[in-house]
Formats: sequence, structure tokens, C-alpha cells
Amino acid sequence: KTLLLTLCIFMMVMTIYGWKAGKTTEEIYQAFAKDGFISPTLETFEGKRGIVVRSANTTLFSDKSHKPAYYVEGTSYQQGYLMGLIATEETNAMCTTYIEHELADLIDEDFDEKHKDEAWYEVLLSLLRDLIVNGAIHSFENDAASFPQHLLDEMKGLVDGVKSKLGSKSGVTFERLVTLNYGIDFLLAHVYAGKLKVALDAYLQTQKRIVVSTAIRQRIDQAFAEERFIKEPVMCDSFTTKNHLNRDPSKIYFARDFQQPNGMIFQKVAGMIVHVPEDNGIPFVGVGAPGMVGAITALNAKGVAIGVDIIRSALVNPEHPGVNSIFLVRHIGQFATSTRDAIQRVASLKRGCSWLYPISDATGDSVIIESGRYEEHQTNPLDVVTNKVVKSILPNEDTLKTYPSPWLKGIYYRDFNFTQPQVILGYNRNLFSLAQVDYPEQGWGNLDFTFTTYTQENMKTASLLNNWFPAQRQWSHDYIICANHALTPQMRVAQMSNMANFITRTQHASSYRYDSLNKLIFDHKGTIDLEKAKYIISFLAPDRTPGYFHHYYDPTNVMTAAVEGAITVCELTERVMATKTGYFIDDWTQISLMNYLS
Repeated sequence: KTLLLTLCIFMMVMTIYGWKAGKTTEEIYQAFAKDGFISPTLETFEGKRGIVVRSANTTLFSDKSHKPAYYVEGTSYQQGYLMGLIATEETNAMCTTYIEHELADLIDEDFDEKHKDEAWYEVLLSLLRDLIVNGAIHSFENDAASFPQHLLDEMKGLVDGVKSKLGSKSGVTFERLVTLNYGIDFLLAHVYAGKLKVALDAYLQTQKRIVVSTAIRQRIDQAFAEERFIKEPVMCDSFTTKNHLNRDPSKIYFARDFQQPNGMIFQKVAGMIVHVPEDNGIPFVGVGAPGMVGAITALNAKGVAIGVDIIRSALVNPEHPGVNSIFLVRHIGQFATSTRDAIQRVASLKRGCSWLYPISDATGDSVIIESGRYEEHQTNPLDVVTNKVVKSILPNEDTLKTYPSPWLKGIYYRDFNFTQPQVILGYNRNLFSLAQVDYPEQGWGNLDFTFTTYTQENMKTASLLNNWFPAQRQWSHDYIICANHALTPQMRVAQMSNMANFITRTQHASSYRYDSLNKLIFDHKGTIDLEKAKYIISFLAPDRTPGYFHHYYDPTNVMTAAVEGAITVCELTERVMATKTGYFIDDWTQISLMNYLS
């Protein structure tokens, strides 16, 4: 009876997840070889395998090193331990050098240049770094029950795996892994809520060892009151195409770019990681770096793909930032069996920071989740709009309720069939007038651009801020696009808060990027395949959008600008993922997930 029960449970798991482990080591090596990777290094732990390989042909421009890919299997703890064995130095660097430099990448360049030699500025940076590390840890510990256990177990495995190699020289601690994977959610939840300074003041009161002079404290207070110095990596985009927009109508293409701070390390160690969980969940391949238990993008064996893009809104909970961004992508990638299942799973997580989540599956079902904080009851988004003049122009609460935007526990979401209420665009004329910005009469059609260049948008949104409604472009129901703004009227209104607007001047042309992708998909309709999807999502490359990225490793070659984060394309029916990290001049690497699974 026990054996029969075990077999029944096994068959149920196979029915739900449709996979089983069992590839030999040689078969895994062959799978890597088919994807262009060579020189495998194998580590084992408790009978499970971790493998790191290097691309045969794709190298990092800066040092000519061959780009990595990784494979781990087993329980969550075993996967973490194995990652610590096969990427020891890389994980250590992400937990030390990356964390040290990440904050610098989040400071506005003009602000940094203006104040870099002033004593109070160095104190501010030091205090913010301490807050992000120690504040995030304290917040995480208070909310530990909100986080899926498999994430905690994998982080514990990582700590032990690296320590087994480096001993007391290891810089990898559970607390640093929390900062690496959760620190950005902690920071942004406080920024969007307007409580970053409150958190800093509270932190200083508990840290008697930190002594700040009255003069420096006053200058820091002035900076918070008068200057915009937090810069987000707001340059994220995604699209999905299906049916006759593609060269082969049976294919589904999911493409995205995610811009995040490289922190001097990410571009050197980032790659795709194949996870084969043997305790729970679905095998998947994720884009990230050693130490990032979360993922920037994930594609699983059921054909579900998910990414994450920044969105500023006041629908946050800084007291309980919860499970968001790369942690959420990892969790959904490991467990979602379909797009609709993913929606339910995202809604159920205790989230406290706003993000966008593009999700698609192999049937072609796709959504953009416009996520705010977890809520049992829907908040009136007008409550966060503090500018009374702006609020007087916007639709009232009763009118907002008439706009059909699906809502579930704090998330709004839109799919291929979502249609933006045209009446919402009618509010723009008065909003543009209030900001003293010329209203573009012809900027609202399905193939139009509200702003003709990214520089024009940056200039005009310095006055507009988030206080206007970008247009949905939809000339077919076979594609969906996401940039860094909401299209559901309710979430867009929630972007019009004081603090969401506080850092909006660091925004980089979200509407222009959305409109550019829309036009590119139209121009290439019927011809889109994996290579064409790569071309479309790489539209910001320096040789195609000059000046957008302008920090060049080689000043004589614009294509040596760093890819800040990763650009990724997935074909969902075949479960293929291709990604570009490092520099725009670098080539792509690719993983065919199903070749690694029995």
C-alpha cells in the first residue's frame, strides 16, 4: 500500500509538472555543447550535480573571457550549495564588490558630479549604504514568514557552499544575500512612499556608534528636501508576439530588456542558470548572476516566461516590502504552470513594492501585471494624488470605477484583449496645459509617437512628470508591449503621487520606447523569428539610438557601451532562451531548456 501511494503521488507530480530528472552527466554536457558551451567543470554535493561551462565563441569585450552558463539540481539547499561550489569567486564578488558599488549606480549623475568632493555627500552615501544593508536585513527578518521557504533554503545553501571553499575569507553571508536579492525592494518601497528620510532618521537613532555633526545633518536634510538624487534604472521594455505576426505562426516570442546597475561585477559574471528542482517546482532557466537567488527573467519547462520592469507608484508598503521583483520572478518561474496560474500566484504573494511583470506561456496567453502592494480591498488610487490642481483635472472615483481593469489583491493586469478607454486620453489636453507643455494633436493613433525623440520626451516630462496618460497602441490583438508606465487608468493615476513624481525626472523616455517597439513590430509583422525578435528588443543599441547609452568602454566604438542588466528573448513553444549581457558589441548566448531534462 505504501508503494502504491508513493507511485500515485509521483504520477500526480508528473501530471502537474510533466517532467522528470535523470539526464546523465554526459547528456548534460552534450546539451551544453549543442548550445555552444564547452569546458564543463563538475562539482557534486550529496549526490547532486553542479556544472559551469563557458561559451565557445561568445566573449566579454572588456577582458575576452568566455561567457558562463550554469546548471544545478537537487533540493533548494543543494542547488544553493552547488552554486557556491561552481561559482565561488563570482558569488563572493556579487556579495562584496557589487553591493559596495550598487548604490553609486543609483545616484543621479548630475547630483554626484555637483557634490562628489563635499564632505557631507560622502557621509550621505555611507549612511544610505548602511541603511540599505542593515535596514533591508531588519525588514526581511521581520517579514521572514512572507517569503517562500525554498528561497531561504537556497540562500542558506549558497552561504555554506562558498564557505566550504573559502572558509573564513568568504564574504558571502545570509545577510549579504538578503541585501543582494531584496535590498532594491526595501529601498524603492521607501522612496515611492516618501519615507526614505524617515527610515534614515530612524536608523540613525538606533545606531549610537554613528555620530553625524549638526552641520552635516542639516545639509543632508536640505538635500532630501530640495534635490532629486535617487536614479532608478528605468529603461526596461518587453513584448510578446504570436500567430501571424511571426514567421512561423506556431511560435511564441517573449522578449525583454531589463536595465539594472552592473556594480562593476554583474556584466562579468552574469549568465543563464538551469535549475532542476527535485523537491518541488518545475525546472527552469533564469537570467541572473551567482548570488542572485532571484532571476531577472525566467522560462520554465511548462513554457511560462516572466520578467520584471520598474514602475513608480505610491501603492507600496515600506513597513512590509515583501516578495517582489527578482524574488517574485524566480518563484513564479519555478512554480507557475500557465499565465493564468501565474496571475493567481503573484496576487497571493505579500508584495509591498510596485513593479511590472510581463508574463506569457506557450499557448500564447500573455499579460502585463501592473502590481502594487498586496491588498484585500481595492484602494482608490486618487487618494495618493496630493497635487490638488492635478487631482481636479483627473476623472473622479466613480468614473475610474467604470473603466474595466481586472484587479486582484493589489494587481491590475491587461492581456491581448485589453483596450484602454479612449475617454481617458481626453484628460491629457488639460494636463499638458497645466504643465505648460504643447499638446501633440497627432500623437495618439495606433502608429503614432507622442514624442518624436527620447530627448524630447525627457525634456517635456520634466514638466509633465507622471501627470498624463500615455496612449495604448494596439493595431492587432497578437502582440502586447510593456515599458515603464502603466496603461490601466487606475495604476496610472497611482503613478501621479508626489514621490513617484519626485524621481520621475530620471526617467528615460518610457512612452517613446513603448511607441518605438510598437512601430518596429508593425514594420516586421509576419517575419518575426528568434533573430528578428533579438533585433527588435535591441532597439536601444548605441548604433540604432545614438546617445541613449553613452558610457563606452572604448570611446572610439559606441557599441562598447555596457548592457546594464540583460537583454533576453525566449521562444516559448520550444523553451529556448537567448540572452545578451556584458556589452552591446558582445554576442548572444542561448539555452534550449528541454535538452537538459528527461
